[in-house]
Amino acid sequence: MPSYSSSHTGAQIDAAVEKTRAIDNPTTGKADLVGGIVKASQAHVAVSATKSASFTLAAGDAEKFIPVYGASGAVVITVPRDATGTIPVGSAFTFLRIGANAVSFAFESGLAAYIDKGSVAISGAGSLAVLLRISDTEYSLSCG
Repeated sequence: MPSYSSSHTGAQIDAAVEKTRAIDNPTTGKADLVGGIVKASQAHVAVSATKSASFTLAAGDAEKFIPVYGASGAVVITVPRDATGTIPVGSAFTFLRIGANAVSFAFESGLAAYIDKGSVAISGAGSLAVLLRISDTEYSLSCG
């Protein structure tokens, strides 16, 4: 195996290698890459069941498109501290606001949040928000 000079730990490199192996997993099939990117015809995103009340994000919500419809009022999406690391760093969440009721985000104590445009609310029906976990204690949020 070749040696590499990196500031990453062996465990981080091993984790990255395992994720790469998933692309060539005979159980799930192989992805065709063009310039290191999965072909558009093979790309997809899992769609979550519509959320209609306030909730706290969980690991099962990661890498999903989550429609949010406040059936009986405003919806608050709580971003957890997740000290146990069940939501992996690098996880992405995509939200679509459906309907007139407000949809906003609340960050648990101990988290740093980088907020694009200074808003923690999805602006209106049909607008999207993307939340990224960028470290154990940091998230980036962009609301449209």
